[in-house]
Amino acid sequence: MQQKQIANQLRDYANQRKTPRPGSRRVGSATGGSILLNGFTLVELLTVLAIISILAALLLSSMRSIREQGRSIACVNNLRQLGTALFSYRNDNNDMVPGRGDGAHPPYWFVALAPYVDNKTNTVFRCPSTKKFKCNMESISYGYNIFIQGNSADAGFFVRYSNIVNPAAKYFLMDSDGPVYNHLVAPPPIWDQWYGIGKRHTGGSNVLYLDGHVSWQEWSKIVASDEWKNVVE
Repeated sequence: MQQKQIANQLRDYANQRKTPRPGSRRVGSATGGSILLNGFTLVELLTVLAIISILAALLLSSMRSIREQGRSIACVNNLRQLGTALFSYRNDNNDMVPGRGDGAHPPYWFVALAPYVDNKTNTVFRCPSTKKFKCNMESISYGYNIFIQGNSADAGFFVRYSNIVNPAAKYFLMDSDGPVYNHLVAPPPIWDQWYGIGKRHTGGSNVLYLDGHVSWQEWSKIVASDEWKNVVE
């Protein structure tokens, strides 16, 4: 019974194929007969093109996402190297944390850490997702928490690492996007007119904490966080 149903279905399909469709034509075959070629209708053609366009858009979006993930991983690796450099600096400088630095109180933090990182390709201090900055310190993508130095505006005030309260919860460096300076970061509404927090990694920033670990944080949570201040006792 089932075989008879299958045979009927095949016969019906063959009859349908023999029925000319709009735009179809017959061509000669090698055996002297003819073959019916059914052309695409306009609706079918537009449907195929729409499907191809959707698939291409999904593929491009996926490729962009994969590329950004790769850049974010490279950024995390940069910050981890800088975290290792922090502890090497500490060991060589009597437990002190490098200051942020300014013209009156050199060196800048990135100059202090430079001897402790492998920066032959000049990439450790620059996030691969960074676009061209229109401000100073263009080669620096990471900002130093301006409040590390005892919530002091004095860049000459230096901090001993052993005096830091809960270093695993305190910011050291993170992605920056400063309108004036890139090498420092601070939360709005006051300080971000100079030192902006980056949000180039899917709306957030990779953050290096003072204990050396790195994690991604959403920009809005960084701004609202209490982990900026009260770094030292």
